[in-house]
Amino acid sequence: MVTNPGPLPHDGGDETVVSHAAWLNSVRTAVIGLNLKANLAAIVDPAATDDTAAGYVVGSRWINVTAGTVWVAVDVTAGAAVWKDLSAGAGGGEANTASNIGTVGQGLFKQKTGVDLEFYKINSLTAAFVIALDAANNKIDLSVANAVAAGAAGLMTGADKSKLDGVAAGANAYVHPNHSGDVTSVGDGAQTIAAKAVTLAKMADMATASLLGRSTAGAGSPEALSKATALALLNVADGAQVNAALASQADAEAGTENTKMMTALRTAQAIAKQAMPLGEVAGVNEQTVGPDYTLVLGDKGFVIEMNVAGAGNNDLLVPTNAAVAFPVNTIIHVMQKSTAQTTIQAVTPGTTTIHSTATTAPTAPKLRAQWATATLRKIAADEWVVSGEIDTA
Repeated sequence: MVTNPGPLPHDGGDETVVSHAAWLNSVRTAVIGLNLKANLAAIVDPAATDDTAAGYVVGSRWINVTAGTVWVAVDVTAGAAVWKDLSAGAGGGEANTASNIGTVGQGLFKQKTGVDLEFYKINSLTAAFVIALDAANNKIDLSVANAVAAGAAGLMTGADKSKLDGVAAGANAYVHPNHSGDVTSVGDGAQTIAAKAVTLAKMADMATASLLGRSTAGAGSPEALSKATALALLNVADGAQVNAALASQADAEAGTENTKMMTALRTAQAIAKQAMPLGEVAGVNEQTVGPDYTLVLGDKGFVIEMNVAGAGNNDLLVPTNAAVAFPVNTIIHVMQKSTAQTTIQAVTPGTTTIHSTATTAPTAPKLRAQWATATLRKIAADEWVVSGEIDTA
């Protein structure tokens, strides 16, 4: 026999825990008696996936002990289960609603919100119609007021009706005058705007920093153009210099001016000044103070004379491309001027690679002896080739 466990207790205090536990036990006993799968200690509400595949059947119960809600399965279709909330205040009664009958006119029923049926109020937009509630007889009275006085809104008086009766059909006692000024017309004819009559003050307002033009394809009305749109139409970059000053020969040959325009003549003068004379190196950089020397960008095209005394102090170090960005095909010459042997090696061997014909240490070649020379050429971002008087030992 299945007994009714009664409503879910919802009083406060420690007694609530005890009464809830007792109530859950009575519900569990009732459900087990029906041989239905139930979840009587859930901490979340049931979902659409709590369905027949999960073992639930129509009538299965679910209790969310965290929220204090009770649910019953009304449809256990796989993946589309429907559970009804039986908790107090969840609208577990009849699903009553209302509707407006017919296809014309304005219905009084608006909507149902929860268990509340909402209806529109009846309002009068004119004093000619009076709306009064007759609560004693459970009805609303509608009545038509008497005609209002002349000049007021409401029903027409008899005198006003007589005036209308005296107006012939199609009568028009008004004669349109000719219009003059910015907008002209003859009688009731079409109105036109006089040529050159519209001033800028009479045009629509425009945003700050905008121009009057048109960017939309095809002919059409003028448009307010933003700065970005105007620059795009003119094919001019934002910040571009217009009518910039021209560089002098001194500016061109110095190679440090970046705000002046270079003519073809000034460009040729700059190239001639900066170009390396044929058959000459760019310069000589003698190193006499060690230990070692790391190349800098200014060494491009130079001869580096390694003249530091003491073994291990006379080496030439090649930096990474990230540290010193020599252009590809940069050439640098090196000469061992002192008796201390010069080794050409990378500052970061794992990043910069040096190739040579040396058999013992091809990535860190050594110059053969005092006065030996070699040439370094950059062939990639972090890759160099050394050729010359390389010690093969």
